[in-house]
Amino acid sequence: MKLNKNGWGLSQMLWMSGIILFFFLVVVVLIYNLYNSLDLDMNSKESVDRLSYEQMEEDLEEAATKYMEYNYSNFSDTGDIWLTKDQLFKAGLFMEYLYEDCEAYTISNKINGNISSKAYIKCEDYVTSGYDN
Repeated sequence: MKLNKNGWGLSQMLWMSGIILFFFLVVVVLIYNLYNSLDLDMNSKESVDRLSYEQMEEDLEEAATKYMEYNYSNFSDTGDIWLTKDQLFKAGLFMEYLYEDCEAYTISNKINGNISSKAYIKCEDYVTSGYDN
């Protein structure tokens, strides 16, 4: 760009405005992508927490099934049996210290020799659907 005694001309001003606009658009796109990636990180943390709660439910159901096998092996049918995480911990079937901040129980039954267990947990930021106080 060549300056004369009259200052910049219209063409030089349009070129400089275009370059500044281009850099501005690049910065906006980079900030937008950064914001979206941070949002995804927050969502992935939530999904990891949800997976750990689902794992706790599976652990409780497995412990309750073992409890039923040990204590109700002579029965062909039972009604619904409520087992708390404390009961399963005392029986040595569940590691309570892993989930100290959560309340949990299972509803287990044995019908025609088949044991089924469903776990329910209530934590600070997660509650199993159907949880009953």
